[in-house]
Amino acid sequence: MKNDLIFKGTLIATFITKNKIYLLSEGRVIDKRDGTIRDDWSKIHKINNQVGMLVAGIYVPNLRDDIIRNCKERNLTSVKDVANISSLVLQEIWKQFTANPENKDKIKNVRIFVFLIGFDENKAPHLFYIDNMSEPKFKLQERALFQSGCELEIGAMSHASGKTEDPSAILLKYITPYITPKGKQIDLKRILYSAFNSTKKELAEKSRQIGGKTFFVEIEIKNGYKDL
Repeated sequence: MKNDLIFKGTLIATFITKNKIYLLSEGRVIDKRDGTIRDDWSKIHKINNQVGMLVAGIYVPNLRDDIIRNCKERNLTSVKDVANISSLVLQEIWKQFTANPENKDKIKNVRIFVFLIGFDENKAPHLFYIDNMSEPKFKLQERALFQSGCELEIGAMSHASGKTEDPSAILLKYITPYITPKGKQIDLKRILYSAFNSTKKELAEKSRQIGGKTFFVEIEIKNGYKDL
């Protein structure tokens, strides 16, 4: 991590069913040096054909490439193994960052939050998260899925939104009106895309750091990772 010049007031979300995973992010980043805004910077990263990553907080150079390199060196493809390696990679990045005296005053303002989402070798979906606010830092944690009989799980992070760090309730507010009784067909992709954009608009009213283009990815058991 060279510095924290690129700041991401981020909205990221994953929606998980038993056979499909959807990843969404907005595209705004702000350069701390001069306030320049870019609206086309995706926070979604492909790790392999069955695993995706969402990153909130400051820009971490080479994070995706370091994770992919470590996975290839060890021949790791399952989301569980990828998540474990990702935690170790982030711990090493943080160690190097904090060892640099030039970064002493920046440490307290750094936020890095990562979702690792995908299917394991048994075709079961998993949602892991890694956070520099955990104790110890970047401890790997897994969210239990489908425990209450629900068929759609939501994982979301809204960094620097000025409103809430977990926007799941806001997303659900925009999804609920379109949920129909079992047996009726719904266009889930359209509903999730619309709910994400409505949430992005609501949070953007509180913070100019959220906005820009919406990026949308699907991971499916048979066909794998696909941009939508």
